[in-house]
Amino acid sequence: WDPSADAAATVALCDMAETFGRSPERCLLAACDPSGGVLALRVCEGRLHFFGAGCCFGPVGGETVPLDATGLTAHAVDRSVVDIAFLDCGQEAILASLHMEPAGDSRVVLHFICKTTFEARPLAVPATSSSRGAFQPLERGAVPGGRRANCGRTLAAGVLAQRIAPVPTSAGGGVIVFGASVVEVLQGRELRHDALVAGGPTRIADIVAAPEGARWLVAGDDGSLWIIELAASTSSSSQSCGGERVSVRRLGVGAAPANSLAWLPGDLAFVGSASGDSQLVDLAADAGGRTDNGFSVVETMTNLGPILDFCVVDVDKRGVSQVVTCSGEGSSGSVRFVHFGIDFEETAVVGERCLGVTGVWPVPRPDGSATLVVSFLCSTRVLEVSSCGTRVMETCATGLALDRQTLFCCPLEGGVCQVMRGEVRLLMAGVGAAATWTPGGRCIECVAAAPANLADPSAGLERCDGGSLALSLSGGEVLSLRLRQQAGVMQLVADAAWNVPGDVACLQTDGRLTAVG
Repeated sequence: WDPSADAAATVALCDMAETFGRSPERCLLAACDPSGGVLALRVCEGRLHFFGAGCCFGPVGGETVPLDATGLTAHAVDRSVVDIAFLDCGQEAILASLHMEPAGDSRVVLHFICKTTFEARPLAVPATSSSRGAFQPLERGAVPGGRRANCGRTLAAGVLAQRIAPVPTSAGGGVIVFGASVVEVLQGRELRHDALVAGGPTRIADIVAAPEGARWLVAGDDGSLWIIELAASTSSSSQSCGGERVSVRRLGVGAAPANSLAWLPGDLAFVGSASGDSQLVDLAADAGGRTDNGFSVVETMTNLGPILDFCVVDVDKRGVSQVVTCSGEGSSGSVRFVHFGIDFEETAVVGERCLGVTGVWPVPRPDGSATLVVSFLCSTRVLEVSSCGTRVMETCATGLALDRQTLFCCPLEGGVCQVMRGEVRLLMAGVGAAATWTPGGRCIECVAAAPANLADPSAGLERCDGGSLALSLSGGEVLSLRLRQQAGVMQLVADAAWNVPGDVACLQTDGRLTAVG
């Protein structure tokens, strides 16, 4: 997140198979130190990898670069790690790893990570839960998970641990462990047994912490949603063996089992599902439009997938066929009717080199041949289409910035205009970059150009009438960018600007009027 531009920017990409020499054996685990200094990964069983965000990613707002594997350090752990999370420890980097033994016992082990060398060492905890003595690093060579009394804290019997999360310092610090219909709190760095409460889903799909306070939203694989809150309470429903109390409240069942959760400001939550509709829900106690659930649905995002079967049928006997799909899984299964599809014919396929495409634009050449400018997350390529339209090959393009993502590309005043997040370029044949413009440290978010004239035989391609573009910058500013010639020199000049409330999602312009969404 780049605060100066008020926008998210991708600064590093990593192919796990290439960086680590092998694909993840199971689900990838990742955690970020709250102070932003250390990142932790569990890519393969038996290893935790640590590296520094600054030395691997470079400055915020810089160019997107591959992850530098030389900065990673490996730390041996046993193969029973099921989740990892950094503690809320200020400037110190202490990682908690959750272990599930084959016999059913669960443990939490702490690791101290040096922020200069990124070396990790397991930390000893007091032998008894009542001890408040300081903990010390174990001697080098000690393996977490070994049969040592001071290597980690064993959880209460029957806690089939699945997920772990840090407890804010304001609530006592430590970690909260989510198991099968049970929640346990280990307080402070000493991991003192603090609270054990029955409740929650049997199998956890995802958890997310509230933006503030010691609250967590938990989703079960049955579609249920739960609120877990850690606060001083005298509620009779809370069984505690420490100063802090845990309350567990079942909110109800969402439209489909959740695969990902996001807790937004104002007690709004996004419940994303890959097996049914996703929802934006209001968790506030006084939310209107409440049903039997303890939350209200603000918006539902339709999801047809996964489609298990489908057929085409003339439903209304009017000769207009509709696609009927069997969508979703289990309790979220449904039959969906899809109206008015669009026929298409596949003429060419560009294969494995086009993974992660973010945009494509047709740009004619002066000789009339067609080219496609294709944008990826951190690069741009130019493809040449054969006259019969069945062959596509990569070609060169003088002046185009090929080492970064392209937001928009179109013909402009006899040349080609390429718009990137931090620059606009006008390219002329035989000249290269004839004019450039930068947004002064901010990011370009949306771009629009006037459509081609109807009298133009190449109508259908994007073209800027009068040499103008409409741009939106981070922060809600919309401006008009025009091409001018002064003393034979081409210049891109911002000749008008407006500030609109909120973020701009889309633009459309006809050269005279601009619509802002």
